Amino acid sequence: MPSNIRLPFSGEIHIRSTQEPLYWLRNDLIGEIPPQKMKLTTPPLPIVDYGVIEWTKNEFYCVSRLVGSIEKIINKEVMVTGSFDSKTGYALILTHSAAYVFSYLHSGLDHHPVILTFPLPPDVTKDGRKNNEVLPLGVLVAPCAGCDEPGLVIVMPISGKIAYWESIGGAIAEGLMHRKSIESRIPLVSGEICVYLCNAEPANFVLATSSGKLLHLSLVDSSARLHIGLLNMASSSGIGGLFSSLTGALWSATTRRDICSINAGELKGRGTRDVIVCTKRGTISKWEVTRSGYAKLILEKNLWNSMVEISESTLDISSSLFEKSLQVYDMMPIPNSTSLVLILASFSKPFDTINYILFISDLKSDMLKVTSVHLLKYHEIYSDLLFRPRIFIPKPGHMTIIVFSEALYLISTPTDISFDYESLFEDIVTFNSENHVQILAAGYEDSLIDPSSKKIIRNPSVVIATKNAGILRCETFKLSKHHKDSISRKNRRKLDQAVFYGFLEGNPLNFSWTSECDIENIQIVAIALSNDILTSVSKYQSSLLVSLENELLLKSLNLLRLSEYLLSNFDLISAETRWKLCWCSEKCESAQNLWTSINTRLTKIEDSIINNIIKDFRTKESGENVIRWWFQKGLQNIASIVSKAHKCCVDAISLVEKDGLRVLKILVEANEIILAILLSAQKFRRKRAEFLKLDGPLNCNDDSLLPWTSHPDILLTLSNQYNLTNAVMLEFKRDNLQIEDKILNNLNSMDSIKINLKETLVTQLIDLAELICCSFEERILWTKFIEVGSLDNEKKYIEEKYLSSRGNWIKFLVEIDKLDKSFEIAEKYRDFRTLIELCYETDDKNTDHNWNDQIVRRINWYLYTFKEKFADVLYRYFIEKGYLQNLLEDFSDYHHYLSEFFNFRNYGRISWMHQIGTDKFKDAGNILYNIAKNDERYVFNKKVELSISKLCFLADMKSYDTQQIDYLPIIDIEHQLETIQIQNSLLDEIKSFIENAIDINTAVELAVEKIGHSLKKRPATKAVFKRALKDLILEKIMNPEDLIDLLTLKDKKINTEETSPNEYYLALKVLNSSQLPLNQYRHIEKTIWRRIFIANDWTKILDTRNKRDASIEADTKYTALYETIYLCVISKLFENSNIYPISPKNVYFDPKTDYLQARFSKNTHDSEINAFSNELLKENELLDKYEVKAALDSWFIAIMEALKIHRPPEDTNFQDLQSYSDNIAC
Repeated sequence: MPSNIRLPFSGEIHIRSTQEPLYWLRNDLIGEIPPQKMKLTTPPLPIVDYGVIEWTKNEFYCVSRLVGSIEKIINKEVMVTGSFDSKTGYALILTHSAAYVFSYLHSGLDHHPVILTFPLPPDVTKDGRKNNEVLPLGVLVAPCAGCDEPGLVIVMPISGKIAYWESIGGAIAEGLMHRKSIESRIPLVSGEICVYLCNAEPANFVLATSSGKLLHLSLVDSSARLHIGLLNMASSSGIGGLFSSLTGALWSATTRRDICSINAGELKGRGTRDVIVCTKRGTISKWEVTRSGYAKLILEKNLWNSMVEISESTLDISSSLFEKSLQVYDMMPIPNSTSLVLILASFSKPFDTINYILFISDLKSDMLKVTSVHLLKYHEIYSDLLFRPRIFIPKPGHMTIIVFSEALYLISTPTDISFDYESLFEDIVTFNSENHVQILAAGYEDSLIDPSSKKIIRNPSVVIATKNAGILRCETFKLSKHHKDSISRKNRRKLDQAVFYGFLEGNPLNFSWTSECDIENIQIVAIALSNDILTSVSKYQSSLLVSLENELLLKSLNLLRLSEYLLSNFDLISAETRWKLCWCSEKCESAQNLWTSINTRLTKIEDSIINNIIKDFRTKESGENVIRWWFQKGLQNIASIVSKAHKCCVDAISLVEKDGLRVLKILVEANEIILAILLSAQKFRRKRAEFLKLDGPLNCNDDSLLPWTSHPDILLTLSNQYNLTNAVMLEFKRDNLQIEDKILNNLNSMDSIKINLKETLVTQLIDLAELICCSFEERILWTKFIEVGSLDNEKKYIEEKYLSSRGNWIKFLVEIDKLDKSFEIAEKYRDFRTLIELCYETDDKNTDHNWNDQIVRRINWYLYTFKEKFADVLYRYFIEKGYLQNLLEDFSDYHHYLSEFFNFRNYGRISWMHQIGTDKFKDAGNILYNIAKNDERYVFNKKVELSISKLCFLADMKSYDTQQIDYLPIIDIEHQLETIQIQNSLLDEIKSFIENAIDINTAVELAVEKIGHSLKKRPATKAVFKRALKDLILEKIMNPEDLIDLLTLKDKKINTEETSPNEYYLALKVLNSSQLPLNQYRHIEKTIWRRIFIANDWTKILDTRNKRDASIEADTKYTALYETIYLCVISKLFENSNIYPISPKNVYFDPKTDYLQARFSKNTHDSEINAFSNELLKENELLDKYEVKAALDSWFIAIMEALKIHRPPEDTNFQDLQSYSDNIAC
């Protein structure tokens, strides 16, 4: 049975107090211990039907349904009123056509009250018109001696008819207006009606009319005989006096017109009581009334101006506006105070709803004024015009309940002349709009205390009759003194009620947030409530359910309700709060799955590791049943179960040789525990993500806001557990136990158990493989959004660990014959590399003869599904493994991905083949040309690359009939091929010298001895020469400057007496194809011509002693200068390039430039550069010598003229020289 339904009380009936009826007994109000029983001395009261349903409850009040629907008596009625009698437990409902009386404490078999119906005669005016506007007045009267049923008084407001029965049973038997009934009539003047009837017992009743007259109504005479007596409270005379004091009556009517409230006040003695009357215009009158009808006016004062003044000063309201709309509804004396009263009123603001206020007035004050005012916190309350808001202060009066037509307003009762805002409590109970609940009648119940045990039997409460919600009771609990109702307590109370009561089926109350909210505090409170539900700390969360499974289910349900409530009532719930709520729900879900998983094992305690794990959490509070306690209180630490389960496996491994079967059982159980916790949590998160609007990880700087399912300890545990399970599984596989043997029943019992465990382990390994991938990806994703420096190392480590291990985790499933699951997991987590390896590296694991065809279909499907991301990994794999044929030929339908791959990757040495295959010759040529020019290091490769590049350009020109001039790379290719040929020829020259060298250094030394003998006195230049020789011998691509140095510094050929000029000509050709920056070009150009000028001893050549002119001319033609210029002329190098002769005075080395620093790498020390610079200056000195002694400049001019070469202007820059050469060519 649900915990919210009260069980019937089956104990004995208790005695009835002489002061109040002792008829109500509820275990939930007096605790678990039943009240002390007493000897029965009075007639028993009817047993209360305890089919009570609590609709909401907190530390301040409880709203419950007493009996079910009363719709059958009011479903067609528009206007309804009524009252309750707490002493007898009966309710009275009045309509124009009938009066209905029933017990609101009992119900019939259908859980609805048994209703006594009293048809009413038409209420007709003196001129015969039927009353359809003003409802009859009626009250239930205290039972007469010897009877438990109340009496009934009905007053017809228009005709003034009065009827009274001592017992409702008698009324049923006789008929309402039977001739034997006790009847009377109130003498009303024209247009006057009865408006109010107050039960002031024991001082009988007070009746008010619309003209302001007050009448005392008695039901028995002085001899205790039934008799209806009426006295005008303006005098003490009998009924005849009603007309004798006309002047006094008129005065009273003038001041007390529009009476809105008459309430019984303090008991003054036997048969005497105060009665306080209030009008809508704020006139208060206090009467002392006796049973006999004597009425004495104690005081009378109009508080209207006092209300306006205090409201204007306290509430900052315009007096004119306030005075126009002010209306008083009700007034109620405050219990335990002889003079304080509460007054309920309202006012309206322009374009606003009605605002309700409470006034405090002290009737003992000499000034008799309003002392305090309070604007109701939930002031925008709707109340139907047919239902007048009323104040109830059931004794002892700690709480005041204001009843509106669609709400109950609770506020702590003031105990002084002003409201105590430090401890003021306010709350409101409203109804769901879709239920269309309307309050029809209300009454109150004072507190009842057992006189012997002093136990509270009944709390002070208000009872209401409603349309569509039945009879409801709102009982209040004693407030603590100086109780501070903080915002956090208020929010927690509202959330508690919404979660634990708001989702009850049929609950008519509205739990939507009705006040302004502090969203930050609400979120803090919600998270605390979520944790309390999870750990069974909430006082509303029962932990006494016999079934732990049901208790966990209830926790999960309450956590779900909390989330639903927050998301439906607040738009600004932060992602952080939503995630925290989700994590609590996940832990509860994990606990449910864990309990389901281990429940059957717990019957064999000695074989279960969960007992040992949970026993580590034992505390003083855990008691003997630690497992049950932990599932109730310890779920916040459920993640620690995972690492402890793994530790059990590690501890058990030492027993593998002694008791291998036990180790297998422990491993299986540990995996079961881990999977039950983590796998269920992740599945739950995916299921709830849309509902909780969990769009992605939190973007914050708090590393505590990371999912518990992927904590680094969890990841380490999962990784180790998976590896441990793998190792055991491989060992298990060596036993060579086959499932087929189990089917054929060829195994003993021990081996059969092992086979069963193997099947379980296989399933667990699949789940673990997926779980570990999911957990790592979760952590990697989340840490990317957390901006905390302390996580940087963790981020890097976890990502590296995952990417390096994921493939092995997935591929291990192939070892246990689960290739399909490997593919499934790799596809799910988009591990493309593993998918490719599974396709191409599992031939020995697959016996399908169509495997190759399956690979092709599978790869095609992956390319279609995952597109370029998969293609990128596939092409990398082919290149890494050297599968170039597969790369270039397979999967031709997706070669556009291959083209993109090559466009954005540095795979030019391969991509050119793809371009040729797709007839993109120009692109292929450009790729090879750029590789040869920028990336290639070796001569042979560069020569091949340039040659193929040239063929590609030629093929492209042939395809498109393009002129060669549009393909400038062809010209540069030819130049570079020519440079390569020069380098190869130089290498061929020295090969014979170095063929027996044992290493590269020896080869360099041998070559220097042969062709660098002249550099002995130039160590720095020799070092540069040796470095260049090393690259030459290693067949590396030499930079132009090094190659030019070799050509211009090497010794003359062995078979000639002079230095061969061909090296200088070749050096100029290398320079022409070098594409060096302008500054370096100019410097190396000067170097070549300077070395040409100093290559021969001009002083000897031009020494004319003993020489004929022909001999001198012949010697000049064999100089390096003449032959170099001559070769350039006949090869038209000057005409087709930027190369041109430079005069001697313009080829000097300038040490002030930074050319050498720019040429040599940073690894070259400054001293080496300086030494090399000094040796270049030596070349300048030699050139100076020839200029002075041999007039070298004149001979240079003569040679130019002899070869018919125009001399360029002096100091011509590179661009001008280019133009000059072009002009000569023309």
